[in-house]
Formats: sequence, C-alpha cells, structure tokens
Amino acid sequence: MSLFLYQNPLATNQVIDRDGWLNTGDIGWIAAYHSSGRSRNCGGVIVVEGRAKDTIVLSSGRTEVCVC
Repeated sequence: MSLFLYQNPLATNQVIDRDGWLNTGDIGWIAAYHSSGRSRNCGGVIVVEGRAKDTIVLSSGRTEVCVC
C-alpha cells in the first residue's frame, strides 16, 4: 500500500472504513460490459473522473468542480 499506512493504525483507520473499502477521495465509476460495439472490450475498467475534495455539491444536486 504505502509506507505512510504501514504500521500506522491511525492513518490506516482514516482511509480504510469498517467494511474494508479504501477511501482515496477519487470520484469514478466502473464501465459496464457490452456484448457488441466498440466498447465491448472496455468493460470492467475503473474510470476516474475527479477528486471528491475538489467537488462542491449544490442543494439542487448539481456538482461544480473547484478549479483552485
């Protein structure tokens, strides 16, 4: 993983939740498999679109990316 997390329970607990998920702060999705078409060989890949810390969610549900 990382030397930062190695033998550092406090840091490990900050990024790995109780269910064992690693929280990186990235926003993304997993591409679906398709039986035909150009994207049929691309299914299952993880697409990273941005960082959660750089995203603001408005009360309308719309998201804005902070360009800082």
